[in-house]
Amino acid sequence: LAYAVEGPVPPKELRDRIIEGARAEPRAAVIKLPRRNWALAAVGGVAAAAAALAIGLGLWANSLSNSLDRERSTKSALDQLLSEDATAKPLIGANGSLIVNRNGRAAILVCGLADAPSSKTYEAWVISGSSPEPAGLFTGGSGCSPVFLTQPVPKNATVAVTLERAGGATSPTLPILFRAEAT
Repeated sequence: LAYAVEGPVPPKELRDRIIEGARAEPRAAVIKLPRRNWALAAVGGVAAAAAALAIGLGLWANSLSNSLDRERSTKSALDQLLSEDATAKPLIGANGSLIVNRNGRAAILVCGLADAPSSKTYEAWVISGSSPEPAGLFTGGSGCSPVFLTQPVPKNATVAVTLERAGGATSPTLPILFRAEAT
């Protein structure tokens, strides 16, 4: 087409007829786009909110169930310890008891102990003779929580608790916060 010969120029009357014809035509009809269905959007929003609520309730129920399982397990272990001819000795320096059964298995039941500061932990020690043995770490907290000792407690031993760096220590750092004598 670039090299084609130009055709004849259309007559002026043709141009005028095309423009008159375009003016005479009615205006083009406006095509209306369909409106968005607001009801569909509302139902979708309600469904999304209901799904989020269901997921949240499911997670909360699972957390509650796990918490109850831990509590039941702790209570069961404490009940078993108490059923094995256990003796209870009051703690000196804190509200609670040292519970020791005839086999030396023991737990400290501490009530109202404040949470350990950040980067610190409470550590229990079994002191028999001159060598203290680490017997468990715990963080404290409100309420009465048993701390099951990882070392047996022989007769005439002392169980003491100190505040140590997170992760525990190889020997107790003074001062001793509270203690009990096993007899």
